[in-house]
Amino acid sequence: MNKIEKELEDFFTEPTIYLHKGWVEKGEEALAEIVKKDLSERKNPTDLLRWTPADAQWDPIVVWLQNSIELKNSNIPHYVLLWLATDKVHGFWRRKREKSLDNSKNWSSFSWSLRARIGMTASVMAQSFGPSPLHDQLILLFRNPLLFRLNPKGKLLPNHGIQYWEEQDGEWRRALDVLSYPLTMRDILTVRETLVAVDRRLSNAKEKNTESTRWVQITGGKNIEGMTMTLEKSELFSLLPQLVNAKELKKYNSHEALIAICSYLSDFWKKMTEFEVINHYFNAIIVHDEQGFGEDIIFY
Repeated sequence: MNKIEKELEDFFTEPTIYLHKGWVEKGEEALAEIVKKDLSERKNPTDLLRWTPADAQWDPIVVWLQNSIELKNSNIPHYVLLWLATDKVHGFWRRKREKSLDNSKNWSSFSWSLRARIGMTASVMAQSFGPSPLHDQLILLFRNPLLFRLNPKGKLLPNHGIQYWEEQDGEWRRALDVLSYPLTMRDILTVRETLVAVDRRLSNAKEKNTESTRWVQITGGKNIEGMTMTLEKSELFSLLPQLVNAKELKKYNSHEALIAICSYLSDFWKKMTEFEVINHYFNAIIVHDEQGFGEDIIFY
């Protein structure tokens, strides 16, 4: 997230960011056109893989992105495209929602086609203008269903220590359902119990190996129950399967099951962090008739 947060901090230098209405509406028109082509006409999204650069230059999203990036030489058009695309699904930004994207299969196709067009834009631009500012972290944002399917004004990350995770029950159940993860709140709370047990044992250990030393570095040697789990501290999920003893492992079907649960939880924290960081900035966007970012972008 470091690269993404840095780019957003550089762009959102004020509490409110204005986007020019004409530029935003061109992006909305381009999105509406690809929804019609890819979904309404039931086109196979993998057809995009056979596009030539000449084909791509006729695509509305490629044209909108290319013109915008050429003039601004930054990833801001990608973030604005993400803002518009998420609203096509959830509608909370009150732009132009597309009800057909309520279907998870349709959303998956929509998300895939956007990523393909973003990649194609970068390829087309590289031939004429050099390397694109696009990077992998940004592309992966378009694969996070939480950004598209949940209320962007909601709160997923806990503000308090891990002993209060029960308070997240409703939000996390919805998020896990959107992600189609085979996890339950019971799984999460069981892992919490194991985190606490391992932390207590390690705090009393006289000798520490590489993994236990790293654990103490992350926790700062403090009681884990009062610790707020962040993306950085979620590394504990990866360390946990390496540090459990036989007694602690009995709560799980197998060591492999614990590894799988912890892997899902690591990704869960990553996606929840993306959700909160991105929507924090998206909440600051206002579309203005006469001023704002994009007013100087001309489409031919």
